[in-house]
Amino acid sequence: MVKELGIVRPGEIAKQRFNTSYLLAKEAFLETKGRVDAIFIACPRWPTVRNIGPLEKDLGVPVVTSAQAGARKALTLIGIKEAPAGFGQLFEGFGTAPSPWRSMGVTRDRLEPESSSSLPD
Repeated sequence: MVKELGIVRPGEIAKQRFNTSYLLAKEAFLETKGRVDAIFIACPRWPTVRNIGPLEKDLGVPVVTSAQAGARKALTLIGIKEAPAGFGQLFEGFGTAPSPWRSMGVTRDRLEPESSSSLPD
């Protein structure tokens, strides 16, 4: 399921109300009748961080955004093992526990090239 706003000019996405990503993600979820394993919200310019927790709580599935995934990867690359609060299930137990994606059968080797296998989890 893909939902979009029909925005053509990149700068327009940053002008959306903070809850637009929440509303669009929830609408897509309901249209699938909850038959999804996770929600991905693209576009790092879109204000999404404050919607991650409420979406996960309301819909019961992990939510990943471009900004959140990029932040997690950056923290991993520089060796930071503490998770910032409010970034959703992707950061739960960050540095101390396996990613929540492992429970869905998604492993590190399926997400990253072999050359990065020496990076810390």
